[in-house]
Amino acid sequence: MSPATETTDGVPVTELWTTTQCAQHFGVTRGTWRDYVSTGTPAHLRAPAAVGRQPGRAGESLFPADAVRAWHAGRPGRGARTDLRTER
Repeated sequence: MSPATETTDGVPVTELWTTTQCAQHFGVTRGTWRDYVSTGTPAHLRAPAAVGRQPGRAGESLFPADAVRAWHAGRPGRGARTDLRTER
């Protein structure tokens, strides 16, 4: 399947980013990006899952760019105490 026709949950994916592109977009290393995607990360903090891989032995994982951008926009800012909850 070509990247332009792959789907995620029945929705066509128009743009796919590699692990390297995701890391560069956020200014982190590839290892840090992989940690964000890791199943060891709490589910509410986890980055979107890969939808495929590039062809070839050294192919990188591919991520839907729109989902990655949306995930990043919803993250708390640097130094935010996500363990504290305010009750109203």
